[in-house]
Amino acid sequence: MANDNLDGRMLLGIGVGALVAACASHPIARKDLLEFLDQPAVTDAQVREHLGAPCASFEQEHVLAYRLSHNDSGYYVPQLEAGWKGVQYDLIVVLDEHNFVQKHNLVAIRPP
Repeated sequence: MANDNLDGRMLLGIGVGALVAACASHPIARKDLLEFLDQPAVTDAQVREHLGAPCASFEQEHVLAYRLSHNDSGYYVPQLEAGWKGVQYDLIVVLDEHNFVQKHNLVAIRPP
């Protein structure tokens, strides 16, 4: 009887672990993901808070590059471990000398 209880807890643990892994591997897409960039005085810290670490940076961290994908639910940042698989856009964010967003541009790199 005690062995059955242990087996049930083990299965539950495996199930919860699989669910967490599945959620972590599928980023949530949002139609409004990039809207914050159009607000006044957006900082570098706010960009990183919304989008995470850039996949590349240039000009002493004043040009940030993000890989993005899009589906029916909106834009999302794919996991970098996947390389370029599923990436449809590059988001380029240019920061001024005070680390505020000066401009940004979403560039299609593959047809959706």
